[in-house]
Amino acid sequence: MTRTASASASWDKGGWHRHILRVTLVILTIGLVGENDRLTSVSSQGQKEVRTQQRHADGGYGEIGSLSELVKLSDAIVIGVVTSSRSSSLAPSGLPDEAGTFLSTAYSVSIKDLLVWPDPAPGPAQVIDVEVAGVGDHDRGTHILRLATDRYRPLTVGSSYILFLRQYRLGPKDGSRVAWIPATGDGQSILQVRGPLTAPQAATRLALKLAALSPIEIAREVKLLRKGGRQ
Repeated sequence: MTRTASASASWDKGGWHRHILRVTLVILTIGLVGENDRLTSVSSQGQKEVRTQQRHADGGYGEIGSLSELVKLSDAIVIGVVTSSRSSSLAPSGLPDEAGTFLSTAYSVSIKDLLVWPDPAPGPAQVIDVEVAGVGDHDRGTHILRLATDRYRPLTVGSSYILFLRQYRLGPKDGSRVAWIPATGDGQSILQVRGPLTAPQAATRLALKLAALSPIEIAREVKLLRKGGRQ
């Protein structure tokens, strides 16, 4: 009995301490593995620091009162799917933009339906770039600048939109390029298509009114307005 009790007491003092030490080492090892995984994940996303900047832009057309007014402002109205996006700039031709004043995101849009288009009309597989100012990620060399603005929500690759667009000439007539931009200079010109419904990209009365219509109904209204059947 004495020998057994002595062995038990010895395990209580020595074995128990060793058991705690082993458990502690296991926990520390798991923690280090988890930390390494986290660091690897961050590293795989890129080495550059991301700096977010919120921009506010004054001006523009203000709140648009009717669909008729929005159509009159538009050089083209299309339904299309965003297939890709890239960092771009709306700086006029020949003007450097080191400060990033004109930074934009160019969204490639595959046109599915032409509601309004200046002649000549593009082919059925036409893809256009739509420049949206003040949004998206932009590589500035030492860091990634992530822009956000109160005028727009970034477009989503793979999503469909009804886009009210106008042509924007970058620089003098000779040697300049023409970009497609939202007609109103804000989210009033953009409606996301979600199946039989549309989602507004602005909180104006017109945007909310249009959100109650289906894409088919909006397309019909636009075509009637262009023909003079609506005021």
